[in-house]
Amino acid sequence: MPTQPLDDDHSLTIVDQSVSVSDPVGDSLWPLQPTTVPGETLPSWLRAMARVYRIDTKTMVHLLGLPIRRQNYRTMHNAAQHFAQNVANTSGCRIEEFERMAAGWQLPALQRFTAETTATIVAAVNGSSYCPLCLKDNGGRWVTDWLNPLYTYCPEHAVRLEKLCPNCQSRPFHGIDWLWDNRDGWQCCKTNVATPYGDVVKTRVCGFDLRQAEPSGDTTAERLFAQDHLKWVLDSVLVGHQEIPMCGTLLKPREACTLFLGLIAHGKGIKTSKSGYQATPRTPEAVAEASRILCADTQREAQLELAALGRKASISLTVPTLAGNWLQLNTDTISPAKTVPGQAARDVERSPWEVWDQEAMLPRIHFHERNLPAEIWPSALEGIHSKHLYTTKIAISVALVRAIHQTDWSRAASRLGLQYKDHSKITRNVRKNDLVGEVNRQVYRIKPFLEALNDDELLIDYGRRRKELLNPEPLMKTLTKYWHDNVGTSADLPALTCRFWALYTGGDIRFVPALYSRIAMSQTETAMWMSDQDYRRTVQYHFNLLAKEILHNRGINEPVIWRPQIRNGDHAE
Repeated sequence: MPTQPLDDDHSLTIVDQSVSVSDPVGDSLWPLQPTTVPGETLPSWLRAMARVYRIDTKTMVHLLGLPIRRQNYRTMHNAAQHFAQNVANTSGCRIEEFERMAAGWQLPALQRFTAETTATIVAAVNGSSYCPLCLKDNGGRWVTDWLNPLYTYCPEHAVRLEKLCPNCQSRPFHGIDWLWDNRDGWQCCKTNVATPYGDVVKTRVCGFDLRQAEPSGDTTAERLFAQDHLKWVLDSVLVGHQEIPMCGTLLKPREACTLFLGLIAHGKGIKTSKSGYQATPRTPEAVAEASRILCADTQREAQLELAALGRKASISLTVPTLAGNWLQLNTDTISPAKTVPGQAARDVERSPWEVWDQEAMLPRIHFHERNLPAEIWPSALEGIHSKHLYTTKIAISVALVRAIHQTDWSRAASRLGLQYKDHSKITRNVRKNDLVGEVNRQVYRIKPFLEALNDDELLIDYGRRRKELLNPEPLMKTLTKYWHDNVGTSADLPALTCRFWALYTGGDIRFVPALYSRIAMSQTETAMWMSDQDYRRTVQYHFNLLAKEILHNRGINEPVIWRPQIRNGDHAE
């Protein structure tokens, strides 16, 4: 088929009405269609079609007969399954090509889910990364691989994929922005840039030329090797493979992803300064050696692997796992001198899975912030022997993000891929009758952990926190005494403690009613709240007073107004 260039640098394929394609088409075949880019997303192709015919994208969507009103995976999938023939009859796009673009839109989420890269929360893909050089070469077309948060580099140009727009610091391709905006694909269409207009502030579209972003050139051959194999692993899992053959060894998908994500993060291999050990994917033997060590489930297995490879018995190997942990494997007995200052001898008897020294902790934070997607972070405490329940993991994750990045709840939740509507997932596996009791049990375990977050200035000692979670009595005595002295009763302590847990979890008082609107209150508190105005004022006063003190200690000086929504007695515990 001949190609005829038009203005605006659009590469168009002229489709002759007499040419028969692989699928039957009707008489209303449109004469022009943009040439698809390998791996292009369906929204990108729809925008290109709209620009070819000089109409807005929403009009093009309706002319093609697509009932797409929101940009999500389900509508894309349904469009491919039920309306592909209509699109082929109208536009001349082959059915298999259209189905590939629509199905490819789901691949990042399906790959991430089936490979168990987010075992705690599987959030929607919030926006897309991008390669400025690809946008320049392809005229602003977007590809599916950029949607996958596990992909870090562009294999074609060997540069790091950009995450944010340099101008507005937001995801440039997010939500339904592509459907509402008619700008070129290389322009940021995020509508969150505030501009003063008289006495009010209005928002405008960013419109920054993403081709002008400065790409980072820290790519190495090892990183590209690892990312290519990571994609192969995810594709294998998507078609149902339960084990991945690798250099004569069968690995679970999670273990294979662990290996390649670690290699991507470290660039030239995984190494530790103490032992000088280094593993690079230059040869199949090196990959097999690294995978055997990285995927050892226990300290004993790690010792056997190290001994079989002729390593010294005193080797200390610190490697990243897929959940974002730093796994410290020590074959020697941990002495007090190697522990974090202030922990003294109480760390001597801890297992290697709970040993977190300062040297291991600091690179762990750096590793997450620079190289891992935010969606993986909620599984931060999900080690091989983790016994933390679903509710606890979410709470600890938000608290850690706040503590590390010194940010408020909304930004911390954004890094985790959380929205207010996602909070209901916390109790989805808990029966209605056991809801309050389950949350209270989580409160008793997590409160000491969150209390202790204010004590460390330089690092967060996960091993000590996990140990303190098992001994909540001192904290509960403190809370009981506080409420008894100031409110006059501790009968409703469990319900009030739920609010305190939410406060410490998010650090933002607005997080409380959004998260716990479904929690049933005790009959006593419900009756007092509805009938006794003084009781309401007293509880609100003391809660907000303590909340301000907590936020002030964390360096947050924002107004605190909490008006809890007490449900009626039908849902009482």
